[in-house]
Amino acid sequence: IELLSRWFDREEDLPAWVPVDLVLGQTSAQPYRSETELAAIRQEARWLASCHPFAISAIENRISYVVGSGHSYKLRPKPGQTIGPDLLEAIERELLEFQEQNEWFARQAECQRRLDRDGEVFLRFFSVEGRLVVRFVEPEQVGQPMGRAEAPYGIETDPHDVETVRAYWIRQDPQQPTSWERVPAEQVQHRKANCDRTAPRGVPLLWSVRQNL
Repeated sequence: IELLSRWFDREEDLPAWVPVDLVLGQTSAQPYRSETELAAIRQEARWLASCHPFAISAIENRISYVVGSGHSYKLRPKPGQTIGPDLLEAIERELLEFQEQNEWFARQAECQRRLDRDGEVFLRFFSVEGRLVVRFVEPEQVGQPMGRAEAPYGIETDPHDVETVRAYWIRQDPQQPTSWERVPAEQVQHRKANCDRTAPRGVPLLWSVRQNL
C-alpha cells in the first residue's frame, strides 16, 4: 500500500479490487497470472466501456479512425499471370457475397470494439454449404479444461514454440464444465492487443487508464 500510495493522491483511490501482489509481484509483462485474474481485468474494462462516457467516446472514436467506412477490395492477377474477365467477375461476386453474408463492415467495427474493450478477438471460421462463414467466440468461452496442462488459458501451442498455436479449447455451454471442444488453429483467428507476442491473451485498452477514468 505504501508503494502504491506514491501514484495515488488518496488511499481510497487505490485499486482495492486488485490484489496488491498482482501489481507488485509480476513475473512477466502481462498483468495477469491466471484466468481468474484475466476475467477480473476484462470485467472492469467492460464496465468502463459500457458505463463511462469518456471510455465509450474513446472507443467509438477509435472505431471511426481505424475502421472508418470499412475496407474495400480490388482484385487483380498476380504479376505475370492473366485472368479472364468471366473468372474475375465470378471471384468478385464470391467476395461480395462473403461480405454480405457475414455483414463484414459491421463485423469489422465490432472487431475493433471488442479488441479495445476485451483486449482480444476470437473469430471462428465455418464452412456452410461450401461458403465461408465467420462468427465471434466470446473470450470467456476460451479456457483451460481440467487436466489439460498443455493448453493454459485455452491456447494449445507447440511445446517448444509458444508462438506456434496448434489449437484452441472452446467451451460450448458455460453451464456445462465438460463441454469443451478442441478447435484446430487454422479454424480460429485470435487477435491480441496491448501485449507481447508470447503472451497467451490480450489486455483491454482501458486497463492502463482505469484510474484516470
